[in-house]
Amino acid sequence: TQIRTDEGVMYRYGKGQLIWSSHAPILIMPGSHDEGSPVTTGTLGIFYLREKSGTFEVASRFPTAVDGSIMGNPPEWQVSEQFGDFPVIVSKSGGVWQGYSCGGTLVTELATSGPRDLVAFDSHYSNGGARADGEKDETVDGEITDIVRNKSFEVSFSGTSSFTHRYQRRGDNYVRLPGDDSSQIPTC
Repeated sequence: TQIRTDEGVMYRYGKGQLIWSSHAPILIMPGSHDEGSPVTTGTLGIFYLREKSGTFEVASRFPTAVDGSIMGNPPEWQVSEQFGDFPVIVSKSGGVWQGYSCGGTLVTELATSGPRDLVAFDSHYSNGGARADGEKDETVDGEITDIVRNKSFEVSFSGTSSFTHRYQRRGDNYVRLPGDDSSQIPTC
């Protein structure tokens, strides 16, 4: 399936996943951009459906709801029911720039009115392709852990250094709690 967005960008959508939320069936489809370059990203299209005469029709569409990775690739993603009253998509995207690999995680809630981003944070860094001879390899990866429904979660970082960031839900967002600010993930 191909869809041209309101901005005129054409995405090619592949096989998706149908989930059943409490308010609607929702189709999630990874979308690729045919013009793969460092400035183009893929996407996840999210389509809220309704049943009509024994079949589904699109009730509302969000063809570029979740940004993907560079070179026109969709993000890696999974659906979780652990965060709260609505399902969320936990997506990871990123790329490699001059030997530095960086990535981020986005948590998107599939609310009644449509998808909304709850939090985004840096979750991957590696200098493995850019370091000079004798320079130390530095790699850090973060994974969401210790989810407390409708309240909080942690991001546990491991690799060259290990540390934890804590997030708390405030309204329609998660915010990072103050802590040891020296425990930061490098960025590209």
